[in-house]
Amino acid sequence: MQRRAAALYFALFLVIGAGSYAYVTMDSGANAQQPTITLNAQEYSQNDPITVDGRTYIVSEISAENASDAEGTLTWTNQSAQESATLENGSETTYQNETWQVQIANTSDVSQFALQENLNVSAILASDDRVDNQTVTRNGQEQVVFTSNDTLVPLNEYLREPQTVTFSEGQTYNYTTEDGTVQPATIDTVTGNVSTPSATLVWETTQENTVQLAEGANVTLADGQTRVVHFPDGETVQLSTNYGAYQEQVEKQDYFDERKKGLWGVSVISFLAAIILLATAYLPVKD
Repeated sequence: MQRRAAALYFALFLVIGAGSYAYVTMDSGANAQQPTITLNAQEYSQNDPITVDGRTYIVSEISAENASDAEGTLTWTNQSAQESATLENGSETTYQNETWQVQIANTSDVSQFALQENLNVSAILASDDRVDNQTVTRNGQEQVVFTSNDTLVPLNEYLREPQTVTFSEGQTYNYTTEDGTVQPATIDTVTGNVSTPSATLVWETTQENTVQLAEGANVTLADGQTRVVHFPDGETVQLSTNYGAYQEQVEKQDYFDERKKGLWGVSVISFLAAIILLATAYLPVKD
């Protein structure tokens, strides 16, 4: 009698477990009822433009193994971005393909700076047939040697006066950047009464900007509105201002996942209970 009851309960637990398992795994069961997120917003594919408040964004990238972990990037070009550079007193800069030294007076109300030519001594000596290509030092002073009679002339007396060019605030200055590009810059400010007098240059340039996209993340575009990001299928993206609708559907998905995990738990517990019940029912009975 005991074994018959055990067999009956074994069959009952087996049916419950099998039913839960079948419902969870079959396409016509729980999977068919999986809630999806549907937003009333336009879908964009890779390389599609998105224009917001006069600014055009390009969907430059969408990458995903599935929609839930999709990521993407919007890019836009700022045509009126501003860059700046600083010329400090005593520093060297390139001007007209030559090296010049920046000179700024350390006084208040200064509004201009000067560039003084750095004379290329080696090139000057090499181009003058009258003198040696190398200077010599006598009594601590650098001298130029005239080859005709070995006459020595102090270097500072031999060299011509370096050229000086002056610039004022508001003027255009052709600034050579670190990569060798010449930028027509505007002299914005010249500051003298500080520890290191300097001049600030500014110029307009184009600048590439990016906006990162991730499922459920918020992004703010040119109009100042916050949008929620959704990837419907891993190949397209939606940007919706209705965050409440998105969040409500996410909560439905979370609730569904919890119920689905519960069904898995029913299957596992039912199978374990059936096995344990059957095993204990057939244990030997002591008289």
